[in-house]
Amino acid sequence: VVNATRYFRLPDMTLRFGENTFTERIRAVDPALLQMFTFPLLHGDKSSALSGNHSIVLTRSIARKYFGDLNPLGKTLRVEDRFDFVVSGILEDIPGNSFLQFDVLVPICFTEAWYENDQYLDIWDNYSFMTFIQLADGVSPESFSEKITHRVTEETGRKFSEPYLSPYSRLHLHWLGFGGGNIQQVHIFSMIAVFILLIACVNFMNLTTARSANRAKEIGLRKVVGASKGHLVKQFYIECILLSTLSLFIALIIVYTLLPHFNTLSGKTLNLDVFADPILIVYLTGIVVVTGLLAGSYPSLFMASFQPSHILRKSFKGGSKSARFRQILVVTQFAISISLISGTVIVSRQLQFIQNKDLGFDKEHLLYFPLKGTMRQDWDPVKQTLLQDPNIQSVSVVSHLPNGFYPNNIGWDWEGKDTDTDPLVSNVSVDFDMLETFGMEMAQGSYYSEDFISGPTESGGKIIINETLAEITGLENPIGSRISCWKDHYTIMGVIEDYHFKTLYEDIEPLVLYYYPDRFRFMAVRIRSDQISRTLSSIERVHKTFNPAFPFEYRFLDDDFDQQYRSEVRTGSLIRTFTCLAILISCLGLFGLASFMAVKRTKEIGVRKVLGASVPGIILLLTRDFTKWVFLANAIAWPMAYVFMRNWLQNFSYRIPLGPWSFILAGLGALIIAGITVSFQAVRAAQTRPTEALKHE
Repeated sequence: VVNATRYFRLPDMTLRFGENTFTERIRAVDPALLQMFTFPLLHGDKSSALSGNHSIVLTRSIARKYFGDLNPLGKTLRVEDRFDFVVSGILEDIPGNSFLQFDVLVPICFTEAWYENDQYLDIWDNYSFMTFIQLADGVSPESFSEKITHRVTEETGRKFSEPYLSPYSRLHLHWLGFGGGNIQQVHIFSMIAVFILLIACVNFMNLTTARSANRAKEIGLRKVVGASKGHLVKQFYIECILLSTLSLFIALIIVYTLLPHFNTLSGKTLNLDVFADPILIVYLTGIVVVTGLLAGSYPSLFMASFQPSHILRKSFKGGSKSARFRQILVVTQFAISISLISGTVIVSRQLQFIQNKDLGFDKEHLLYFPLKGTMRQDWDPVKQTLLQDPNIQSVSVVSHLPNGFYPNNIGWDWEGKDTDTDPLVSNVSVDFDMLETFGMEMAQGSYYSEDFISGPTESGGKIIINETLAEITGLENPIGSRISCWKDHYTIMGVIEDYHFKTLYEDIEPLVLYYYPDRFRFMAVRIRSDQISRTLSSIERVHKTFNPAFPFEYRFLDDDFDQQYRSEVRTGSLIRTFTCLAILISCLGLFGLASFMAVKRTKEIGVRKVLGASVPGIILLLTRDFTKWVFLANAIAWPMAYVFMRNWLQNFSYRIPLGPWSFILAGLGALIIAGITVSFQAVRAAQTRPTEALKHE
């Protein structure tokens, strides 16, 4: 190991300097973090900025928020109105695409003071930390992971879940539980971009081969005067690449114009600086060349193969081979479009399912705020004062809210336990009113009242378990059964109905509810749906009365749940936008091809009308082939879309069934869109007077 640092996400804390009081994201780290990572330190010394137990490092914007134009070094900040820290360094603001996101850094030893446990950093089975390790050259991460596992087992005397190393370069996009980006979204949008580009290339090939007769004489004359097939192929490829290059410049203008709107829609902060990024220039050049070669491949080879003796005849036509190839391209194009439509429908249904799913509790009109300062121990007067407001229905204090990470442990034991079973059980501390405030229900037994004791005792403290844990234990009647965790013994007094205390990406895990007042961190308040602003003002006044040193900062629980799935909502919006773009491009190509086909069959249409064909009959004649192509595209698209969307839905533990109606709806949509596109040209051609059609020929 060359270097290592622990990284601990403390809860957001209140900092104060003079009259300036704000809540910031604070992380506890080892001093080595500033040496291992390339965060620019604007003021201070990297080697000593976090060496003192009461030193604190701020980002530039945070320092300006508290100190303005003053030199912040050496100034004292009050944290949580309990701890004094001296500013020892100023970092440049952390970019939004960094995996590590924080406002403030403090020494790792602060965790012991915060949790009032001077052994907190010495507990081998404390998995609350992330540890970043810089390995020496030539060290295998796999072998090193084995050493970590062996060491932890050796120190604790028992085997926990095995620690492992992961490359830092993968954290931002691959560790969804820790923020950052989402590699799946990168893959989805990259694939959609390729699909849209492929559809555009198909359009180019289709229309170029369809109108190849317009350049037939040029090709014939070039061959007569000595041009070889290779010369012609080269010429057509160069034309396509030049066209692709021109398209790139137009595309860059569009991107520069629409990027702010895209960032708003996607929730990202992307920027485009072509000249400052040589790698981007290489990528764009590669896209231009590949697009030009792909779009121009078949037209170049097709037209360069024309024979002069056939070309120079007035009767030259493209031939049946090019017509069949155009049909294949149209089918490919609509297969892609139908797949995108299917994906859009399924994503929308899944998002609707998530938003409407019963979570096992009522998240509406439920707000919460953190217990800080004296309220952490003296919360009951605050609770009783709030309950005097007629607009407040119920108040509860808890250690964790049902919207994120819960502490958990293994080592649970009960009578008849299978030796191969060792579930990871989450836990939460609750008060007597949690059930009413959160709108939960008991499945068996009773809930806490002031008569019960929950703490571990030799005689058995009272706890409540959820249905999942009850099922894992296999106890026929869990009420009154004894259960233990290492040295602590409990008696099960009730079974609460399962509720989702984590995201719908995960199955409901086993859970234990304790009554440990010392662990309460949040106060949850259920309010009436009317007079919300008045009720919030009332709660703020109570908060200010009991805790004047801290600002009143609250959140609604339903907003938190919306935030958890905002990434999927944005993904759905972007997929809908790009699907519409893909369909539009497909329709443009189909419109051009239908227009060409109608012109090509002008004489046939005139003769048919002279012989008595009706307008509907002509329309059916011109649209029949396109309809067959769309049906064939459905047969190709449905299996492809099914496999892709099934894999996407695997990310959710709770998901919609993947029935046939989403694909049928997408197929019907594509058929209607294609029908409208082709029918417009077909109607125009069918309404042309026979004399005009025959005179044209």
